[in-house]
Amino acid sequence: MQNIVKLMTYTKDINLQNVKKLLPDKILKEIEILEDSFTSQDLLEYILQIAQECITNVFDNILDTSNIEGFNLTIITRQGGLDAQELAQQFLKMYVSFFNKTHINYKLIDLKTSEAGIHQAIISIFNSQLFPFFINETGIHRVERYSPYKRQKKIYTSSIEVNVTPTFSYPNINLSNKLLKITPIKASGPGGQYVNKAMTGILLNYNGIHIRVSTYRSLEQNKKQALQILKSKLLFDQLINNRKQGTNLYKLYSTNQIIRTYDLVLNYVKLHRQKIKIKKASEILKGEIATLLMYNILYATGQTCN
Repeated sequence: MQNIVKLMTYTKDINLQNVKKLLPDKILKEIEILEDSFTSQDLLEYILQIAQECITNVFDNILDTSNIEGFNLTIITRQGGLDAQELAQQFLKMYVSFFNKTHINYKLIDLKTSEAGIHQAIISIFNSQLFPFFINETGIHRVERYSPYKRQKKIYTSSIEVNVTPTFSYPNINLSNKLLKITPIKASGPGGQYVNKAMTGILLNYNGIHIRVSTYRSLEQNKKQALQILKSKLLFDQLINNRKQGTNLYKLYSTNQIIRTYDLVLNYVKLHRQKIKIKKASEILKGEIATLLMYNILYATGQTCN
């Protein structure tokens, strides 16, 4: 896994008392013994290392991580019209900025543009060991701010959805041909002039699931990638649902749950699952998300490592 210390160099405003609230009792008892002999920074680093090991073991047991080559992060507009479209673009820039800053290998595999920003984007991240940090990004992200598209100066609410799913190297899922519809589309993502003019993109429809891929100049390559994403999503959903009675992992993956509120007027972010507020929302939207990722893995630890 990417060195936790390296990620820590980009982490700001982690509060040790907030950290303790998220930990399971067995870890909390262990760190209480060490608290007097560790500095706050060293203790936090130690906690994160324990959390990392614990959640990695949980994921290994449930997901067979040897079959995971990375994960996909999808951003979709929800409530708010033009505001939501512009915010979806901001969130895309936020994640990309963080990946560039931390030298994480990624590729933008689809970008559906809109009047004010984007309707949808899919980023493929080629590092399976970072998946536990990002699974808690799944859910509804709500933003409160003064709208640049409204004359009246009042606070408006808009939202986007983030969906994070692992990419399995060999997703063992059989698709029903009756439910599967594959449509070539005009590519609108990265790839140069040729991609933007040719019908090389792919739109998959499968039982209410819609997946677009337009990263490659080849129709067949885009189709292959889209099918891998679809099968990986179906396999992941199957694994999560099969483990509902055995673990709390499914709590980390709820696409319809509001997980954060970004108040850009008062400049803070409220983490609803963790019941924590973090200052400097404007900096977070510029890519300073390491603090959020740390709270992600700590929350996951508290839910699954009891």
